[in-house]
Amino acid sequence: MDYQSIEFLVGLRYYIFINQRLKLCLNGMFILMYNPVFNSKIAHLDVVPRNSYALGGGIGYKKLSAEMRYYTDRELLYDYISINMDYRRFSLIFGYKIF
Repeated sequence: MDYQSIEFLVGLRYYIFINQRLKLCLNGMFILMYNPVFNSKIAHLDVVPRNSYALGGGIGYKKLSAEMRYYTDRELLYDYISINMDYRRFSLIFGYKIF
């Protein structure tokens, strides 16, 4: 499998402030796919990914943050009717604010 793409996330984030230092966040995103000429292939079939969605939540404490994000299934071989191949993922994101 050779799969490369560029994603643009557009969404909303809602913050819940517990106190001055601690906050929670919830977010929902629409993921726009841009697949330039990367020639992504799965077993010699051209990959044509579809747009998808993501949901996440996290916590921030002072300058540190952590977020879990779940991405909905993405059909990679959409142009091939007889083949079904979903791409699934889950991410854990850690952050540190410099300023």
